[in-house]
Amino acid sequence: MLRSFPSRSGLLRRALAPALLVACGPSYGAVLTVGASRQYVRIEEAYAAAQPGDTIAIYPAVGDGIYRQPALRVSKPRLQFVGQGARPVILDGEGFEYSGIGPIPRAILQVEPDAQGVVIARDLIASIEENRQPFGSVYDGRAALEMILAVYESHRHGGVRVPLPLASRSHLLARWREDEARGPMTSPRRYPYDGERREAA
Repeated sequence: MLRSFPSRSGLLRRALAPALLVACGPSYGAVLTVGASRQYVRIEEAYAAAQPGDTIAIYPAVGDGIYRQPALRVSKPRLQFVGQGARPVILDGEGFEYSGIGPIPRAILQVEPDAQGVVIARDLIASIEENRQPFGSVYDGRAALEMILAVYESHRHGGVRVPLPLASRSHLLARWREDEARGPMTSPRRYPYDGERREAA
């Protein structure tokens, strides 16, 4: 999560909480660490060494934990920037002119089009031409959707653990809304499907 807040001088800071900051497509590569006693001291150094598909794990900086005047222009595809540690990771751009001229970004972190959807579209075309699955395939999308529906199904049955793959193939969000109209579930109970039975749609 990326949060913005004013610094003492009124200039913008960024706080990277212990969660995902930027995802420029699926990431399957190496993990590069930044921060105190890590592989790299500066985020820019880790980005320079990163390859498409890598993850840059950012811990609090050396000293007071603040990264001062970071300037990243991200054009490499399929990178992930992830905040690590118990404290938010602070990116402070105070005193830096983010002009957008040449290699200088317009903000602390500027993501170029080639690092986002353009790359996804190109990969989709390439996957068709090369007869392979794209990096973000329909199977990945189905698995993500099934996990989301499992949350609804767990809530519907009072917070029980729901195994995957889902035994019920009906529209679970619609069923949850129907249940809410009748009143909330009273107490947790065992999930009624054992993964072998299939509920009629």
